Amino acid sequence: MKNHDGIDYYTIGEVSKIVGVSTITLKLYYEWATQNNKLADLPAMRDDLTNRGTRFLKADEINKINTFRESRQRGDMAALNEEKYGNRKEYKTKWMQEKRARDKAETQAARIEEKRPTMDEETEAQQK
Repeated sequence: MKNHDGIDYYTIGEVSKIVGVSTITLKLYYEWATQNNKLADLPAMRDDLTNRGTRFLKADEINKINTFRESRQRGDMAALNEEKYGNRKEYKTKWMQEKRARDKAETQAARIEEKRPTMDEETEAQQK
């Protein structure tokens, strides 16, 4: 928390922990709100309190984020999420296919290793 001119501010990271969402989700809220003329529903964000451009929100306005989150309908932000991160269903399907292929290759490699004699076994066989 930072106090500036008698007003308490939290960083976006602190706010994300308080509200229980990731910083990425908070940033998406602001991006979606900007695109849909709903920015007034969220607390104003300041980035002029440090030289690093850290984003701050007033401590007494954090409840606006919960109100904003609760007012969203399921799927409201789906288009923005897909635009930013792609189609998750397709991604998950591709990831699962790749994982199965890796698992299969590892299993086959383990079977080959089981059939290969160890150095001790080779030495023993040569001595016979």
